[in-house]
Amino acid sequence: MGSLLATRIKSRRKELKLSQKELAEGICKQGQISRLENGEYTPGSELLHQLAKKLNVSMDYFFDEQILNESTELIDFKKISKTFITQRNYESLKYIYDLEKKNLIAYHCQIKYIWNG
Repeated sequence: MGSLLATRIKSRRKELKLSQKELAEGICKQGQISRLENGEYTPGSELLHQLAKKLNVSMDYFFDEQILNESTELIDFKKISKTFITQRNYESLKYIYDLEKKNLIAYHCQIKYIWNG
């Protein structure tokens, strides 16, 4: 998880053409960013939240290995599932899960990951 976090922060910082010092400004010390990007330091949730805001990404961006590789259907399935879970609408949740299981055999392992992760 640490290396994924390090990679995502560094690549997003470079996408935005920010130096480590610019990213750290008002949040932490530049050395922390350097250690973080080298996988030598894991920030707390408060610092990570501030970095996410400055990098204009969600917290999921740092940790979700699937975030850049998922198909649109699977992303939609996850959104709908989360809504049903929030609403405690388990009957609908089971229904869409069963549909996905039948229709998207190729994604079965990823769907199981969503349910268990």
